[in-house]
Amino acid sequence: MYLGDSQIELLQESTGKHQHLQHPKEKIQCILNDLLFRYIEQGELMKHVLVEIVKSAYVVESESKSIRQLQETIASIIDHAKQNGQLESKWDTDIIASTIIGTYFHTMMSWSLLQPQTSDIRDLFHQHLDVVWEGISKE
Repeated sequence: MYLGDSQIELLQESTGKHQHLQHPKEKIQCILNDLLFRYIEQGELMKHVLVEIVKSAYVVESESKSIRQLQETIASIIDHAKQNGQLESKWDTDIIASTIIGTYFHTMMSWSLLQPQTSDIRDLFHQHLDVVWEGISKE
C-alpha cells in the first residue's frame, strides 16, 4: 500500500546521488536502476504488489502521486538537458518523460510476467531505454 511513498524517498536519494552525472540518459538510467534494484531485492513481494496495483483502483489512485513525482523528476532532467544543448529533440519534454516512465513500468511488468527470473531487470530496462533514447534524440 505504501510502495509509492517509499519509492519517493528512494527517488529523492537517488536524484541527489546522481546529480553529478552530466549526460541525461545516464542520469535517468542510474536513477531508475536504483528504483529497480529494490524490485530485485524483494522480487516476489514486488510482483504481488504490482499485481495488486493493477487490480485495485484505490491503490492506483494512491500511487499516482509517486508516479507523478517520478515523471516530474524525469521531465526536469530532460528539460535541463534540452536547455544545456545535451539533448536535441523534436518531442515535447512531457511526452519524452511519460514515454520513459511507460517504458520503466513496461519493463517491470514484462520482467515479472514474461522474462525468466534469471535475467537482470536492469539489463532489460537498459535495452528498452536505448530504443527510446534513439527515438527521441538526434545523437
